[in-house]
Amino acid sequence: MGDELKTNPVLEPMTRTLLLSYQDLPYHLKSILLYIVLFPEDYEVECGRLMRLWIAEGLIKQTRGKTVDEVARKYLNALIRRNLIQVAKLNMYGEVRRCRIHDVLREIILSKSEEENFFKVLSEQDKVWQQESMIRHLSIHNSIDNFLWNSRYTSRVRTLLLFRILKLQGNFMNTILSSFKLLRVLDLQGATLGSLPEEVANLFHLRYLSVRKTKARVLPKSIGKLQNLETLDLRSTYVEELSFSMLRLKQLRHLLAFNIKNPATAEGMRVHGRIGSLMALQKLSLIDADMGGARITTELAGLTQLRKLGLHNHVREDGADLCFIIEKMKDLRSLRLDTIYGEFLDLQHLSSPPKLLRRLWLDAHLEELPHWSWLRDDPIKVLQSLPNMKELYLNGVYDSKELYFEAQGFKRLTQFEIGVSHNVSSVVMEEGVMPLLEYLMISSREKLKKLPLGIQHLRNLNHFRSTNMPKEFDMAILQLLDGNSQRNSKVDVLNHIKKVNFNTLLEDGHWLTYSRDEFRSTIERLRKKSDPEFPQSLEDLFGKYIILFLFDGIY
Repeated sequence: MGDELKTNPVLEPMTRTLLLSYQDLPYHLKSILLYIVLFPEDYEVECGRLMRLWIAEGLIKQTRGKTVDEVARKYLNALIRRNLIQVAKLNMYGEVRRCRIHDVLREIILSKSEEENFFKVLSEQDKVWQQESMIRHLSIHNSIDNFLWNSRYTSRVRTLLLFRILKLQGNFMNTILSSFKLLRVLDLQGATLGSLPEEVANLFHLRYLSVRKTKARVLPKSIGKLQNLETLDLRSTYVEELSFSMLRLKQLRHLLAFNIKNPATAEGMRVHGRIGSLMALQKLSLIDADMGGARITTELAGLTQLRKLGLHNHVREDGADLCFIIEKMKDLRSLRLDTIYGEFLDLQHLSSPPKLLRRLWLDAHLEELPHWSWLRDDPIKVLQSLPNMKELYLNGVYDSKELYFEAQGFKRLTQFEIGVSHNVSSVVMEEGVMPLLEYLMISSREKLKKLPLGIQHLRNLNHFRSTNMPKEFDMAILQLLDGNSQRNSKVDVLNHIKKVNFNTLLEDGHWLTYSRDEFRSTIERLRKKSDPEFPQSLEDLFGKYIILFLFDGIY
């Protein structure tokens, strides 16, 4: 692309316009736009991650009446309005969740920034790094096998990001710890990393550390020495607990964590000691409410500045105290509460939720719906009339035999995930319901054994996911997707849906995930072999081939 910009006359007007737009930016916007080029071409960047990186780099300054997070969001929106950053995905509130940069603009900024020695992007084509002494930000894509490091230059690097690194050299972490001594940002997301050595404490200036989606199982006890650390991202790792040394991280603002030791669910991490002493925390999720005798409510009482809170394994007896604490969290935007399996969640003591609360995720049994929810015996009738709801996640909240969705309900809903309770045996969708629905996920382990009646009316549905359904439900899907079965009025029920995925939980605790095409090809092979036994379940059909379900984008 870089050479084409110089030689292709068709691209010249676009290049000139984008260059002028870039040069016209005020300094504070120009510096944060430069940063996004560290990500690979066509990479959809999670906005939360990008803004946390900006903050860690010191590119965002707090202004009167606004937090640094709010200022970062303001700057991001300003670049979007100028068409310098493109929207890749919106969340349910209309905020940008993922973004990207145009390829042409990326090449323009790459050439400018490398001329100025602002940063360096290395890929597998770069066999040797022609090291420049002024480089402060380094991004490595795809491979690191052939790079030779010189501490004369690496010692000046402040930022190190890895992307799509499938293999790390055995001494790579030792190289980082000995050569990159001034690092403020270390993002190892997705790398094949098994552990962090104790020497990570030598990176004293570190403000941002991510081992998200790695194979890390434990954190070194020395991590408490990282006194400047502001963000610690442990999501989708195998880390189960956080040690007492964590309590020394007094600057920590974002503790983002859940482990995937059990692939069937995201589990909170256990915290030892007084996490309530981390007074700078703004995001704390997902942690285990079972603190080995200590009460989580006692620790949360002083963290009234939290904007995001996620608790796993919450117990009923803490309900009243937790409600009292939540009422005091005036800045709380996101709340997730999971209970121990079979436990009831009592929210009746919460007189009213925080006014800024925008996301409420309850994975628990409710004896009563909170009075402030305005939901009564049939929550569906109330929910379907809400005019602006775009995404809805329900799990076991409806206990009748039939789940009925009336015509004209859920007019703007685009995503719907529902975990059907054990009593529901049928789902009915009237024509005209959910006219904009694009994604539907249904899960049920009990009585729901047939497809929702009327699913063919969801004409905009392009992604259907079935999760851990009874084998009779699986068989119904198999027959509908089998192009060689005798055609009847039911065969076309799913034909308008472009993407169909199925998850089933195997006995060993792993998820089996496969697509519509895998269904077809496997059935054809079985038929050609004249197999007399038609498979009775998904596990019979696909054996023990396992594709782990990745918990991406939960938070």
